[in-house]
Amino acid sequence: MTYFFISSIVLNQSWLLTSVAIVTNLVGALVFFTVFFGIHDIGFLIQLIAISGTVIWCLWRNEYSMKLEIIRLNQIEKMSEDLKNLLIEMPKPLVLLDESTNEVVLANKELCHLISIPDHSDTKSISEQLK
Repeated sequence: MTYFFISSIVLNQSWLLTSVAIVTNLVGALVFFTVFFGIHDIGFLIQLIAISGTVIWCLWRNEYSMKLEIIRLNQIEKMSEDLKNLLIEMPKPLVLLDESTNEVVLANKELCHLISIPDHSDTKSISEQLK
């Protein structure tokens, strides 16, 4: 049982490793069916090859999609941080409120200067000051 657990962890790290394992399994199956069972039906052999190829393509596509999602997530986080920094450095007072709770989500430095509180105050103290 431990062997299969370790094998699955190693093979799921990359579609390339999993593809090598699938091709090795395919070659073994083809040899087994043709030598030991004497099956020379080309339709059956092509079906095995097609299924293996489809599984390899699905593995590649899944990993490709996951990598794109990770890249997009990193880009969104960077853009969010850039926007937050831009809003904080804005020369006019700015406050962002949560619609449902009316709590301050973000306040820039100019607003802090305007209501006479320290620049790095937490949002709760700014909310209390504005009420």
